[in-house]
Amino acid sequence: MATEVYLDFYSPRHGHADRYTFKFDKNEIHASMDWLKNARCIRDEGGRHIWSGYENDNGNPLLNILENDRIYPPNIFLEAIIFAWDSWRCGDLSDRQLESELKLLIDWVNIVSKNKPDSKFWTSQF
Repeated sequence: MATEVYLDFYSPRHGHADRYTFKFDKNEIHASMDWLKNARCIRDEGGRHIWSGYENDNGNPLLNILENDRIYPPNIFLEAIIFAWDSWRCGDLSDRQLESELKLLIDWVNIVSKNKPDSKFWTSQF
């Protein structure tokens, strides 16, 4: 049981959408923007979600990848990705439904990215 989903995140840094690949299987989530930037989430024996990957020593690897492109998703974003994964793992979502629901989530993130403050003052901040 595995599926791959391609999600287009709008990058304020580049002014266009970049394609991210999310691979889901029963044991892990693997997300990447290119072959250099990867994030992985596994569930340990205690049921905790453990992230590893890009700049792991400096926060969450998936958020680090996104922030490198000046994408700042809402706080619930990581929990939402895990919620969708868990729903897919237990059969509540099909592969197609997982992709559809994640695209809705990314549409929301893209609205946030496209509508960030763009004054001269804020441009230097994000």
